[in-house]
This record gives sequence, C-alpha cells and structure tokens, in this order.
Amino acid sequence: MATECGICRTDRPAPPGGVIHADGTWRVEHIAAPIPLLGWLVIAPSRHVTTFADLTSDEAARFGVLTQHVSQALTAALHPTRVYVALFGEGEGFEHIHFHVVPRPPDLPAEFRGPKVFGLWAKAQAEGDQVPLSEVKVLADRLRKALW
Repeated sequence: MATECGICRTDRPAPPGGVIHADGTWRVEHIAAPIPLLGWLVIAPSRHVTTFADLTSDEAARFGVLTQHVSQALTAALHPTRVYVALFGEGEGFEHIHFHVVPRPPDLPAEFRGPKVFGLWAKAQAEGDQVPLSEVKVLADRLRKALW
C-alpha cells in the first residue's frame, strides 16, 4: 500500500456512515465532507492501483457486478433520474483509481448535470452546504443491508 495515497492511508478519517461494502477487492463508502449530495458514493479497489488498465480480470469483473448492485441499491433508496459513474483519479494524492457513483435527483438544476455535477462539490465547499450526517448514516445503513 502506498502510505502517501489519500485512499490507501490507514490514518484517514472514517467515512461518513462507515464503510458500506468491503469484500477484500473493492470498498464502497459515502463521499466525505463536504457532502454535496446524499448518496454520492466512492468505489475504490482495496489494493493500490492507478489505472483501470492495471486491474486484474477478476477485479474488473467484480467491479462491473458491484457497480450494478450499488446503482440498483441507490435507485431503490433515492429514486434518482440517473446514476452517474465517473473515474478521473487526477486529484493530488488521490491518483489511486476511485469511481464516483452519483445519484442524480430529478430536480437537479441543469447547471449541475453530467460531468458538471462536480460543481456541486465546489459549491458545497464554498458555501458550507452539505447533507446532514444523520441522513448519510441512515442511507449507509440501508445500502449496507441491500448490498450484503
């Protein structure tokens, strides 16, 4: 494990709501503060890997099934119009691949749809808006039950 990696670090804060799913290959957590949208999850491989091409065949196969199950669980819980899945891994200290899984609510303004959804994160940072942790914990418990 790369100790300088923001995803691998053992001293990083616990995710809000706790780990939702961990199977030794992949880990699912709710995004940490600021939390711009309820249900904004991150799926990350358990081992340090920086490109999708470096996943093993088994990791890639498990990713597909897990991502579908996560999307189904989010859809059942939140009734989004879509569930976005995005991989960038460009943030300094966060080159370890991680997938943002974002439920798009039906009433999300057009200015934050598609890849512009990351603008919500900047807005939450600037304005201090974030989803209450109590709501995140309730959703995390619901998703944990749906994924086991």
